[in-house]
Amino acid sequence: MRGRKLLMVRPMLVDPEDPSKFKPGTNTIVAIDTLGAGEGELVMFAQGSSARQANGLKALPWMLRSSASSTP
Repeated sequence: MRGRKLLMVRPMLVDPEDPSKFKPGTNTIVAIDTLGAGEGELVMFAQGSSARQANGLKALPWMLRSSASSTP
C-alpha cells in the first residue's frame, strides 16, 4: 500500500426531518483514495469484499497485519 493516499471519511446520513438533506454520521472511517478526492468533497465508499474490487486494489492483500507491538 505504499504511495496510497488515506482519507478519513464520515458517512453522511439522510436527515429524517428533511429527506432532501444529509446530516453527518457519528463514526469515522479510514479509506484508501483511488480517485484523488479533496477535502470537503462528497464521495462514495465501499466496505468489505466489494472494496477490493476498486481499480488498482485487486492485487493488494485483503488482510494486513500491523507491525506495531503493544507494551504494557
